Amino acid sequence: DLALSVQLLLAAARDALYHRSRATARFFECSLFAFTEFFVEAPPSLAREATEDNVGSSQGPPLRMDELQQKYEVLYLSHLLKAYLAELAQHPEMQPHWASTAVSALGLATQEDREVALLDALWNHLLVSSAAGDLRVTLGLAPPTSVPASKLADLLVQEGIVFMPTAFVAAAIVASTGAGRQDPLSIEITQIDFDRLGSNWSMQGGEQSAVCRESLTLWAAIWALALERSHELDLLGRIFVSFDDSGDGWLQYSEFAALFAIIFPSVTKAETEDLFLFGAEENTGDMTREVFVSLVLRLGMTSDLDGLEDVLASRQGNR
Repeated sequence: DLALSVQLLLAAARDALYHRSRATARFFECSLFAFTEFFVEAPPSLAREATEDNVGSSQGPPLRMDELQQKYEVLYLSHLLKAYLAELAQHPEMQPHWASTAVSALGLATQEDREVALLDALWNHLLVSSAAGDLRVTLGLAPPTSVPASKLADLLVQEGIVFMPTAFVAAAIVASTGAGRQDPLSIEITQIDFDRLGSNWSMQGGEQSAVCRESLTLWAAIWALALERSHELDLLGRIFVSFDDSGDGWLQYSEFAALFAIIFPSVTKAETEDLFLFGAEENTGDMTREVFVSLVLRLGMTSDLDGLEDVLASRQGNR
């Protein structure tokens, strides 16, 4: 049961899992974090010093496990950034405009040099994105030189650079500055902070600073796929409710047809009618959420998970 570096596993996951959906990538990153072994220097408060009062006893300063947990979170986020930059450096065809411009302009040959340049370009891109709508930019003045930790976390997740929950990312960014568990809204991140975060994995021992057993990696992938289906069914149920214009808990055929046209566009009108008649309650002739989800599950119907999230967000935003 080999202990494999997280870098190797993230590279494999980006090829095998991440294309399925944003949610699948998020579930895998969360599962992998839970199974990963981290090797970092313990915070000073975790080291018990022998004194005349505690020699030979179990008493001593209380352990500050949260400090160690923060180190793990920072290290994991650093590895996630490294994996993203490594993929861009190895596959120029996948590079967004901000990345390809930076690398081509410098003409860098080595993988390491390209990753350093990409980290710098990523910071500049995030800084510009965070300043969109900023009054100083609108007036043609110098843009801000820092980003609130909360905003930086939002951008990293929104742009698919990392897929962990935004709250996790924000907390890890704050911890990387030495600010502990302070409010991400109150902590400003500079380029020096961002560079330090990006290189944390290297300073803690390189690729072997975070490893996962091969068997546990398989479980992380299985959990990701299982949660993917559960999340899909939850989204379908919530979208079903959003199409219930009357709010009575039932969908009439016209509402059901409108729902299917969006989430299952390949299903024909005739097939939609058959499915409605197959699942509709005998007493009312209408479709409930529970019957709809059960029907989808029994027939093994699937939809584009990213598309479902976008549909739900759009419908909730219009209400």
